[in-house]
Amino acid sequence: MTMGPIFETVGGWLEGQGIEYETRDDQSFSFTYKGSNGLWPCFVICREEEQQVLFYSVAPVAVAEASRVDVAEFILRSNYGAVLGGFEMDVDDGEVRYRTGLDVSDTKLDPTMFRNIVLMNLLMMDTYMPALLAVLHGGVTPSVAVEKTEAGQISELMPDPDAPAETTAEA
Repeated sequence: MTMGPIFETVGGWLEGQGIEYETRDDQSFSFTYKGSNGLWPCFVICREEEQQVLFYSVAPVAVAEASRVDVAEFILRSNYGAVLGGFEMDVDDGEVRYRTGLDVSDTKLDPTMFRNIVLMNLLMMDTYMPALLAVLHGGVTPSVAVEKTEAGQISELMPDPDAPAETTAEA
């Protein structure tokens, strides 16, 4: 299989950024990204025949079945008004990811176009990661988590590292 123009553009951009990646079948790239709020896997799918490129950030936690309804609400609220991309969840295994993509029919993917979908994607995952974790592990409702995130109050969703650990009294 020969590399297509989308694959070559993506690979060139990743190399130019100094990103160490793996490839598969001249159709996809994968690497790990470290943002301000976590570390997560990313992958790119180059759909040469369809003239499309897709970029995914995968949340580093799987959602337990009991939490999927709350996370689905979180995703709906987070996606409302989103212009480029969106969160999605596999309801069977609980994988949550953010997807951005481009259709480059009748044009050529240039590095700036690709950079823009990557940066938007990484920003969204990094911004909403504390909210997702607060819904999963912090007892925060989806509406409060998204409201705090969109108001720039992410720190209110994160545990206080100086707070004493909770203890349980034994009877």
